[in-house]
Amino acid sequence: MNFPLPHTFHPELAPEWLQVIADILIAEHFTTATSLQSEYDDGYTRGCTRFGR
Repeated sequence: MNFPLPHTFHPELAPEWLQVIADILIAEHFTTATSLQSEYDDGYTRGCTRFGR
C-alpha cells in the first residue's frame, strides 16, 4: 500500500527535516534507556520515561 508522503500535504515536512527530527528522537530514546539502569528501574518505568521525554 502506497500512501502519499508528508510533504505532499505540507511542503515544510520535507524528508531532510523529518530525518533531523527522527535522529533527535532516537538519540533521546537510547540516552534515556541507558540512564535508567538502577535497581529501581524496570521495563515500565523505562517505557514511561522514554514516552514522556
